[in-house]
Amino acid sequence: MPLQDLYLLRARYTREQGLLGNVPLLASTVPLIFMVFGNHLAYFLPSHNSWWLLVMGISVVSIAWSLTHHFRVKGNTACMIYLIDQAIRQRESTDRRR
Repeated sequence: MPLQDLYLLRARYTREQGLLGNVPLLASTVPLIFMVFGNHLAYFLPSHNSWWLLVMGISVVSIAWSLTHHFRVKGNTACMIYLIDQAIRQRESTDRRR
């Protein structure tokens, strides 16, 4: 793989790493939304109804999955940037020797 392609891959992963920041915001705002709109939810989902358990369960599962997925992608992106940096350094050192 040419050195220019490695630079392009690094730029792509660096851009992707910069875009990974919305999921923790989601995880911190969803409980706040439930607190703000709690009265409206109580109207639609009365306490004697078991639908509120389903709504809360789905929200907790979706938040847990999105956080897990976010940090997995963030870790993979950091690993790829590290590996590409190592490949670039190795290519540059072999090019200097020639």
